Amino acid sequence: GYLLNLYDYEDQLTGVKEQMGDAYYAGDIGGFLCGFTEMKEWGYPCGLVVRKDIFDELGYSVDDFSVTADDISTFEQLDKLFADVKENYPGVTAVGGGALATQGSSWYDGLGNNFGVLGNYATDTTVTNWYESQQYYDFCSIQKRWFDAGYTSADIATTTDSGEVLMKAGNLFSFITYYKPNTNVEKLAQTGYETEVIELSENGIKSNASISSLSYCLSSAAEDPVKAAEFMNFAYTNGDFNDLINWGVEGEDWIEDENGQATYPEGIDATNVATHNDYGWGLPNQFVGHAWAGNPVDIWDQYREYNDSMMKSVAYGFGFDATVVTDQIAQCTSVESEYQKPLAYGAVSDLDASIKEFNDKLYAAGLEDIIAAKQEQLDAWLAENK
Repeated sequence: GYLLNLYDYEDQLTGVKEQMGDAYYAGDIGGFLCGFTEMKEWGYPCGLVVRKDIFDELGYSVDDFSVTADDISTFEQLDKLFADVKENYPGVTAVGGGALATQGSSWYDGLGNNFGVLGNYATDTTVTNWYESQQYYDFCSIQKRWFDAGYTSADIATTTDSGEVLMKAGNLFSFITYYKPNTNVEKLAQTGYETEVIELSENGIKSNASISSLSYCLSSAAEDPVKAAEFMNFAYTNGDFNDLINWGVEGEDWIEDENGQATYPEGIDATNVATHNDYGWGLPNQFVGHAWAGNPVDIWDQYREYNDSMMKSVAYGFGFDATVVTDQIAQCTSVESEYQKPLAYGAVSDLDASIKEFNDKLYAAGLEDIIAAKQEQLDAWLAENK
């Protein structure tokens, strides 16, 4: 295989285990520890990021909203907001970015993909087809209502521009996305606008997929696997290493300010800095390095508390071996790529007919085989881990 089993190198990985806690095992598939995720957010609640200037000018605050997927009627609170934006800011699209039905990690545990999920915030142990669930239908219906009312752009199902890009251009009031403790600071840097977040879901779901979707692994081609494991341990425990990759050379690209955070030295800014990646979520462990100035001074503690607050999937610790249904997953993925965006954004003329057609093609592509394989493996895992 391409990867080494990290269980064979645990003597070299004690620092990683100390940093990650029980998430250390999230990359386990059938007793083979494939890799370790980055130290970042490990759950993905859904939210609506809004431009604060327009939000304030219209007289709104986040306290005015109590939206929850458990009561679909509460989304009507957003209809009034979007109508006010459309009326008072005719050159600004009310909502864009992601769609309710594309933020799957907020609603279920997909067990590695969207084809057969554990619903009800991952408390169910029966694997079902989310694309024929009432929740999926409701989300598509809401988005169709917004699409038909002109709250979204006519090309929302085909545009490749993110919500951040459109907001930065001044053309978008809000977008749906996953949120985390420093979302407002992050979106200010990405869009140039101060933002607020209206929460649309309960706490995110902590699952193997949400934690280990991106992981660092040891290659079977390593000349010295022990040394490679020692370096991996170093990368997860050394703040200087993470700072160097993220912010550049201390004293040249960044300095530590009076709050213990990284900031630009005098005479240096985003236009002339040599190295400034701001890519902490993609590094092994940003938590042992410096946060950038502007974040709360306790931001890494907030992240840890945030991760601890996640709802834990009933299948947390289970890794689905997808090799038994590789062809079916590929075929279902092809079907999904054709139907998912038009349906999720409500850009279809007949929602009911389109959802039925979507599901018929998924089943023809082998969806039942995927669901059956997931259920069989999950049942065996649950029996061993009661």
